[in-house]
Amino acid sequence: MKTRKEIVIFGLVFVIFLSFFGIFSIFPANIRRTYNQTTVTSDGVSIVYDIFEPNSDTPSLRTGVILGHGVMVNKNFMRTIALDLASQGFVAIALDFRGHGRSGGTLEEGDITTDILAIKEVMAQRGDINMTNLGYIGYSMGGGAGFRLLDTDPDFKAMVSLAAGGRTQYNTPNLLILQGKWDEAFSLTGVLEYMTDKTGLSEEEIETDRLYGSFQNGTALKLCIANTDHLLAPYNYNNVRETRFWFLQALNGETSPNSTFTNYFLLLSSVILATLSGIYLFLLGTDLVLSKIYPSLQPKELTEANLVLDQSELKVVMRKYWIFVLPLSIPCMVLALPLLPVPIFNMVLFSALLLGPSTAILLFQFYILKKNGMKLKEYYSQFWTKSTIKNCFTGLLFGMLFYIILNLTIGYIFGIVPSTTKWGWAILFFVVMLFIQFNLAQFFQPVVLQGNGFNTLKQKFRGQWSVFILFFSPIVMLVLISLLIFQSWFNIQFLLPLLPLIIIINLISGRFYQRSHDVMIAVFTNSLYLTLLLITLANY
Repeated sequence: MKTRKEIVIFGLVFVIFLSFFGIFSIFPANIRRTYNQTTVTSDGVSIVYDIFEPNSDTPSLRTGVILGHGVMVNKNFMRTIALDLASQGFVAIALDFRGHGRSGGTLEEGDITTDILAIKEVMAQRGDINMTNLGYIGYSMGGGAGFRLLDTDPDFKAMVSLAAGGRTQYNTPNLLILQGKWDEAFSLTGVLEYMTDKTGLSEEEIETDRLYGSFQNGTALKLCIANTDHLLAPYNYNNVRETRFWFLQALNGETSPNSTFTNYFLLLSSVILATLSGIYLFLLGTDLVLSKIYPSLQPKELTEANLVLDQSELKVVMRKYWIFVLPLSIPCMVLALPLLPVPIFNMVLFSALLLGPSTAILLFQFYILKKNGMKLKEYYSQFWTKSTIKNCFTGLLFGMLFYIILNLTIGYIFGIVPSTTKWGWAILFFVVMLFIQFNLAQFFQPVVLQGNGFNTLKQKFRGQWSVFILFFSPIVMLVLISLLIFQSWFNIQFLLPLLPLIIIINLISGRFYQRSHDVMIAVFTNSLYLTLLLITLANY
């Protein structure tokens, strides 16, 4: 009876998932989407791009806008803005810069302004775009390239600088600067210096949301400050709205731009809801599979060489955790040093952030086991010997399935397909992730999670919450220390993707362990999708 109820719930969640997936895949219905087209730059680099344009025909030439993303991300980051521009009649083309997304090459070779010019040539070959009235929006790194290009290319008549600061040495036509109040990469001071240089006013006299100059003369300049940080700037409603208004006025001469943003809210809400329902669908589906593999397994205390702790002992261990693991996490980050020659710096940084606490937990386990008269090798080996090849293979299948679900949902706007030049490094970092996840899983699941109990909802919540705090706190500490050392808030961005990922890791590990009492299934699951996701975020 319980299985039948679970199947019904699974079916309902699946319908909900498909509904939200259909919404953001189809709407707005008047937009034609052409994904993953390829062109080649003048220096021989393959560039991949997406096209968003109105479905309807028009007797006049269309207005084209090119969208360039920032470092560590790809063209999907610009999709929200691209879809909105296409709904207003623009032909919006978002590209993967070299070394990012699905494009070839590396950032160290050539100039990414060459990539923008390759997309400009794509527009010219279409024959339906006014090639002397182009727009460009550049996010972060893409904004810097835009400043350089538009200073010398008269075909571009307007630009939006999205979380890209200002460049006083360039004269950019009809420039809108969108800056985040909590931007970690570019300070407001630098932007104000640009504004004072271009307007001749003092910083105190500069007003936000005010138009300086004129569109007719190509001297229009405006600064808008939104309540966002650097990473989430492309999804901020104010930024999407101001970008639309700017290009409609600067390129199309419209004095009363369309202010309807139903598509924006529909897109983001449906992507978020599809992602959440997809995660829940994955947990329900894997639970059904594991219930068939382990139909009679009930929660029980660990025996033999396992570390068995009652509630009082668990409290003592968790208190010692803070004294032992937090300070040890810092020196343990040196294990990431052999990875430094790998040409994916941010992947190495992510690995270091996880390797520090993971290795510290390994040493903490050694300390606890020794006090209890146990050997680390004996304790660790049981997790491998009690598992099976079938379980490890099941974990890999689950990991790939979860990655596909994320790619179909949140990947629609964040882009989680690793660069073509990064797939080769996946095996190396998968091994690193196995080491990290194994150290975490064999402490958090059998010791902390089971120590809190599985019987009631309160016990489960307390266990998950304890694991999250113990896991996430050392990472936060390491990031904060890096902020003090480098005197920059930029690294705080790494916490944004890691926060939901750690919650998901804990959910998967907890449910899989409760069902199977085998940590290796979750270890392989988490290691696989984490490797692919983090390599994507380190795309350069």
